[in-house]
Formats: sequence, C-alpha cells, structure tokens
Amino acid sequence: MTDDGGIPEEHTGALVRFGALRAPAALFSHLVFWTDFYVASSLVSDRAAGIYAATLQAGQTLFLFLTSLSLMFSPFVADLHHRGEHDKLDALYKSVTRWALAATIPVLLALAILPEQVLRVFGSEFTGGREALRILIFGMVVPVCVGTVGFILIMVGRTGWDLVVYLTAVGIDVGLALALARPESLGIRGAAIAQAVTLGFSALARLLLVRRFVGIWPFDRYFLRLLPPAAIGAIAMIATHAVLPGAKWLVDLVVSGGVGAAAYAAALVAIGLKPGERRAVLSIARRLVGRP
Repeated sequence: MTDDGGIPEEHTGALVRFGALRAPAALFSHLVFWTDFYVASSLVSDRAAGIYAATLQAGQTLFLFLTSLSLMFSPFVADLHHRGEHDKLDALYKSVTRWALAATIPVLLALAILPEQVLRVFGSEFTGGREALRILIFGMVVPVCVGTVGFILIMVGRTGWDLVVYLTAVGIDVGLALALARPESLGIRGAAIAQAVTLGFSALARLLLVRRFVGIWPFDRYFLRLLPPAAIGAIAMIATHAVLPGAKWLVDLVVSGGVGAAAYAAALVAIGLKPGERRAVLSIARRLVGRP
C-alpha cells in the first residue's frame, strides 16, 4: 500500500489480472448449480421443472456448513500461504475439511433416508423428486469431502485455473443435461445425474490443482473415524423411520432426523474425534450446562 492508502502502481496489473479472471468465475460459480435446471426446464413439463427446482434447493443444504467455514477459512489460507507456513496450512485444511464433513453428515443422512419427507416441506406435489434428490447427493457430497478447494485456489492467486474448471464444468452440465433430461430419456433424474457428475468433476479437478500448486491434501486417517458414527446415525434414523409408518410427514422428519442426528453426535464424540477434540467438545458442553 502507498502512504495515502492506495495500491502501488506495480501491483495494479496483477490486481486487474486477478479481477478479470475472478469476475467471470464468480458468475459461473453460481451458474454451475443451475445450468442443468435451465436445460431441463426447456425439455420437461412445467410441473417436472418445478419439482426439480425444489429438489435442487433441498440438495444444496449440504453446502450450508462448507460455505460458512470457507468464508472463515479463506483469510487464513492467504496469510499462511503468503508467509510460507505450508505445514500449518496443510493441517488447517485437514481440520476444516473434516469438521465441515462431520457437521454435514446428519443433513446427508436425512436427505438420503427421508427424501420424501424433506421434499414435503415444499408441498406434497414435490415428493416426485425423491429419486432425483438421492442422485444429487452422491455428487454434492464430493465438494464437501474435498473441502474449500475453490477458495484455496482463489486465495493463492490461481484464478485462471479456477475459471477453466468452471467453464469445463458448465460445458459438462449442459452436454449431459441435453442428453439425459429429455422426457423420453430420464427426465429430472437425468438432470440430477448431470448435476452430480458436474459437481463431482469440479471438486476433484480443484482438489488435484490444489495438490499440484499448493501441495496440501485434506485426507488423513482421522477421516475414517467419521464412518462408524455415520453408520450408527443412519441405523438409528432408519429404525425410527420404520416404526413411524403412519405418522405425519413432519413428525417423521423431525423425530427420525432428530434421533439419527443425536445418535450420530453421541457416537462422534465417543469414537469419531481426536482425544484433544473430544476434551474440547466436552469442556464446551459442561460450560453450556453450567457445570465446572
């Protein structure tokens, strides 16, 4: 910065290059989530298009925690990368990604096990999207598993590669949706396949770019500790749903989802966390209930 708070002239070109690539990438970052819907809406009936729009919105709840953590994580990426603190950046990336996935698993289980009840939030006529929703979450969980790779590329100045991935992803989405979303083909299930493949490709491509340019990786052996709690939560949710066959959909969603999430959370604390993380969580819990 100059004395008057402005940007030094020698940095202006870099700033322009960064912005010129980042601006269209930001547009495509939103477009990639809806391209298959725009294609499908021109091919299927208005009713089917409405069902798919609700299905997409339900599926995108998987990104709630990832997006929030990404916004908090990004400044640390830029700072640690600038100072050359590679090991700290790698450790932080692993922790943030694992915690984002851990927080998302209850939502993932509800969408997979109770898709009809979830879609009833939009109205009874939207339950026809349950198969498409299950297809969507297979692709949508991939970005959650690899973490904030897009933000990392941006924070380390690789906006050109970020834009290339988005352009390619939109092309894949359009091509697959045109081929699969026709009524005589798979309809909205085909659009869901297009979206799932697109998001999976986009996330994995960025993961490899982050590995190539930054040298960090989100996975370690502690990721495997999330599997048993997820299985326990799924079993609890399925069992509760099975004993509530005649219950109203909202009761089923709240009770089954709540029991599954509680079972998952208990198992996560018991066997899914590192010892230091478990002590921290239990300490916070004791303070919340007023115990020393």
